[in-house]
Amino acid sequence: MQELILEKLKLVKSKFENGHTTTDVLLSNVKLLESSSRQSPAFSDPKYFPFYFKFGNEFNFSNIIQIGCKLGLVAASLSQGCKTIENWVAFDEDDFAKKIVESNMRLFSKSKIKYSKFDNKVDESKNFDLGIISESFTKDKNIKFLDFVWNSIKNDSLLLVDYIYDKEMKEPFFDFCKLKNREPFCFNTRYGIGVVVK
Repeated sequence: MQELILEKLKLVKSKFENGHTTTDVLLSNVKLLESSSRQSPAFSDPKYFPFYFKFGNEFNFSNIIQIGCKLGLVAASLSQGCKTIENWVAFDEDDFAKKIVESNMRLFSKSKIKYSKFDNKVDESKNFDLGIISESFTKDKNIKFLDFVWNSIKNDSLLLVDYIYDKEMKEPFFDFCKLKNREPFCFNTRYGIGVVVK
């Protein structure tokens, strides 16, 4: 199973590095807090949200758990590539833009969505096959979230962590991989993404 996953990750890397998907096309219908955000370097970077689309193209995920929702833009990107998602449970530290997040998460997916403020509780019966941490927090929170998501996904599932080169995430992520005796598969995205097989 892990060899097949590794082959798919290599394929994602190749397609991502040679792809020409732009955020302007991929996320043209999403809602943002301000329309000027579409001109921001992060939004328009082809090495950011298009990665999630390419990643979703290669896998058939059913149940996803995510911490750090990015206004639902990660879900909107990944959902356009992966059409098999049934449940998406997403947490943020606050839910100030809840309606925007939920709208963007539903834009390209018919999956059941649960979005809320992080509360350390998750329905274990979901058997998550993908865990995503798509923001960087403080070191202590990053350690807590890595453990939480890891314990929420089933064996042979994937943990995808964004911002692995951020000063608050780098040490916790790579220490976590050593502790779990896992070699991360890393992608050269805007902030660096690491994928680990449980």
